[in-house]
Amino acid sequence: MEAVQALIGTCHEAAKLGHYLAFNISDCGGATLDLQGGTYLISQPLVLPPWIGNLHISGGSIRGSESFPKERWLVELNDTSSTGVAAELGHEDVSFTDIFFDSAGASGGLLVDDGMGCVISQCYFIGFTVAGVKVLGGHEILIEHCWLGEVWWNEPVPVNSSSIGILIDGNDHVITDTIVFAYADIGIEINSPGTLVHNVNLASC
Repeated sequence: MEAVQALIGTCHEAAKLGHYLAFNISDCGGATLDLQGGTYLISQPLVLPPWIGNLHISGGSIRGSESFPKERWLVELNDTSSTGVAAELGHEDVSFTDIFFDSAGASGGLLVDDGMGCVISQCYFIGFTVAGVKVLGGHEILIEHCWLGEVWWNEPVPVNSSSIGILIDGNDHVITDTIVFAYADIGIEINSPGTLVHNVNLASC
């Protein structure tokens, strides 16, 4: 996964020489990191740097190793310098498509911090203990055609499970055509106004 992290860094550096999105977010020109159907066993999170946009990742499996830090997410779209207001949005038009996220007992699959217009589509999340997807701040994150569960249906639900399929701590997002199956304790938790939920099956969570 070090090679993928390096490619993201290369896209970011190259984009600084060209066009920009809102608030001087670097435009990566629609660069797509195609995982080519491979399985990537990672021991550290894949972190997308702040102020990056028009970048897409698709087509593979990302799994946490035994040494992966349990308090982290497999992929973190994370702007630690942001205050959460519109002028401080750290990412725009970043998408994740056709990816299998196996957190293997870590906090979760995907953390989106202060994103704008990001898309999470046709992804499968399993093995998380906090949330499959966690959205902090930002605006207009679209989560569609996804499946989320802490464990498989042939496995016992962990004692004292408190997992959440999708955790939203931000305004004006959309969740549609998505299933959180019964092996997560809570299907969706929304802690801020304005999020639209449509055609979601919580499967007795």
